Amino acid sequence: CFEKKFISILTVISVIYIILFQFQFFSPEYNRSLLSYYLSFLTYAVIGYFIANNEFLESHIRIKWLVIISLLLSVLSYTSYICYYVVPTSLASNSFRYLSYFTFEILIISVVIFLTVKFMSNTKSFKKMEESKIGEIINTISKYSFGIYLCHYLVLYILKMNMIQYIDFPHQNSIIWIPIFVVITLMISFAILWLLNNVPTT
Repeated sequence: CFEKKFISILTVISVIYIILFQFQFFSPEYNRSLLSYYLSFLTYAVIGYFIANNEFLESHIRIKWLVIISLLLSVLSYTSYICYYVVPTSLASNSFRYLSYFTFEILIISVVIFLTVKFMSNTKSFKKMEESKIGEIINTISKYSFGIYLCHYLVLYILKMNMIQYIDFPHQNSIIWIPIFVVITLMISFAILWLLNNVPTT
């Protein structure tokens, strides 16, 4: 149908965009713009939507094997990224180094991890868990996940700009402060979206 073809075309364009971004096809001015920020992250949303709504592997391979294979690929791809890029480049430059989100390598890792979660959600064990309280919490978070994905950076930026006056972050323990910022950012983002979702429309 038209919708599937449209999403497929957008997915191809999104992958091409990420590759062009990796090879610095766009101008520095565009890369620093707000449009670049939101448009770049939307590529992952489009690709994720395409993968979530296509069961091209489930119809040919048993779900148990899909979970095992995708989980192994997730571990291998992420471990390779850490061992063969992050660690050596960080040691060589004496500072933490990582690849941009908009590189083909990170795209592959993200897709494989996404597939792992997708396949696991189709297992009998996961479907049983959906009926429990934990399942309700997961479904609620899932409902707001895309909105959190879009607004969390703004929340994090405002938090950092306001707290930097009182906390000297460069000299703080990142093992402590990163989880704190993650939790606070997610809670505020969730609260904003929950309020917006419950605003009367009439």
